Amino acid sequence: IDDNALTLRIAAELKRNPHRKVLVKGDQVVNYGKVVSAMVLVQRAGANGVGLITQDYGDVDNVAQK
Repeated sequence: IDDNALTLRIAAELKRNPHRKVLVKGDQVVNYGKVVSAMVLVQRAGANGVGLITQDYGDVDNVAQK
């Protein structure tokens, strides 16, 4: 989905439910810049706030080796 279509879709959802919480989740493979760009699109679509879902990996050294 392109940025414009995503923004329009999010805006439509927010129009139906203006108080909806918006959370963005990315995994280890997703470039951090893309996650931030997605958060900006959500804000431009009219969300009052955007949350970022994170995951606690415990021992970071072991995650880097996987």
